[in-house]
Amino acid sequence: MNGENNQRHSVLIRDRKFLELTGISEVENFNETAIDLISNCGAVAIEGENLRIESFSVESGKIVIEGTVTGVFYYEKQVKSSSGRGGLFQKRTKQ
Repeated sequence: MNGENNQRHSVLIRDRKFLELTGISEVENFNETAIDLISNCGAVAIEGENLRIESFSVESGKIVIEGTVTGVFYYEKQVKSSSGRGGLFQKRTKQ
């Protein structure tokens, strides 16, 4: 799938320990502190601690993530990262 998923995009966060997203077409990159996704609403970056993907179905577009969630970020444009994480995500800067 080329980022196309006919399902609506939704995000459910429960107690910052459980995250369920729909409308996901691709997992671009993942490790224990960051998971980069492609959704039908753009690029999504999840940050946290001890993150793990419990399940992901390309067919349904649903992904379940567990761990401590510290941030969820959306990006309209997909550009090469300069953050060292690779993939299609821009470097985030704090202001």
